[in-house]
Amino acid sequence: MAACPGSRPVGCVDCDCFLSIADANIRLYHLVQYRRRIGKVFHRVTGRLLAAYALRNHTLERIAPFEVPQIVRALEAAGITMALYAVAAGLIVAPVNFFPGNWLNTDTFTHYLIVPPQLIRALLGLVIAATTIRVLEIFDVETSRQIESMKQQQLLADERERIARDLHDGTIQKVYTAGLLVRSAQNLTGRETPLASRLATAVGVLDDAIGDLRQNLSELHAPVQSREPFIPKLEKVVTDPRFSSLVQIALDVNISPTEALAPERAIHVLAIVQEALANIIRHANARQVMVSARRLDGSLQIVIQDDGIGFPDQAAEGHGLRNMRDRAALLYGHLVIEKKEKGTSVTLDIPWEVEQ
Repeated sequence: MAACPGSRPVGCVDCDCFLSIADANIRLYHLVQYRRRIGKVFHRVTGRLLAAYALRNHTLERIAPFEVPQIVRALEAAGITMALYAVAAGLIVAPVNFFPGNWLNTDTFTHYLIVPPQLIRALLGLVIAATTIRVLEIFDVETSRQIESMKQQQLLADERERIARDLHDGTIQKVYTAGLLVRSAQNLTGRETPLASRLATAVGVLDDAIGDLRQNLSELHAPVQSREPFIPKLEKVVTDPRFSSLVQIALDVNISPTEALAPERAIHVLAIVQEALANIIRHANARQVMVSARRLDGSLQIVIQDDGIGFPDQAAEGHGLRNMRDRAALLYGHLVIEKKEKGTSVTLDIPWEVEQ
């Protein structure tokens, strides 16, 4: 039998304590190594998965609102690839004697799938690099497109200013002068003569023309607006004294007062409503008008119904109606004018939003 230090038998108390301490130290060492390797696997997987989730979340919250679908798709592909890479690089490790490395490792992966995991990682890394480069290329193209769009908007703004100056300095002044001449002629005629009646009508038409021209001037000078609630703007048009003082107008809506319509779209919609109300005042001899606004499955429907004499079946379509149809076409919608049993109905259907 072997002897322990101090010529004591192997089964002595001191030797048992020494072996117990040594065995505990070995177990503690293996436990520390196990926890260290598990920690590495955990941090690799969770860190990369969190990076993939952060990329996806950032894409949806910050990039998607800019309406650049190509960049969004490329970033989504990069995020999915990063998640796959996290699994391939974090869970498929060298063989170890603890779970999950003793079950899922490079040897078992190659044995069952033939393809080595290193090749899978390389391919996933290549996809991540390719999508990142693609995002940078698309970003450069989109930046150029945005710059070109800004240039076009500036050109349009300059042209609007030129047209506004021409209207103010030329057309309005001429119409105003014509109105003064007609008024002077009206003063020279008798008040009860047919000529005086015709001149009074001409004065009214000229005043309406000046009002329309000034309205066009205000629209031309209107700055680019931010998104604002649509219903308050519609209420302002409906309660305009130019219309409400001549006919009773009711408004019926199912749209939240806080819902906003793009400003460039709201301008056209309100202009169509104004033209429809102006036509009712001029031609319909109506007493009551119902204006309804509905939000229907992503679309906006405006219906303007009066109780007047109706729209003549064979009447020629004037400039105002053509403008209404043109505005509806610009909004990717359609305008329907129908003669009812009593009065006329004007229905405008447009998408609430239009993808650029």
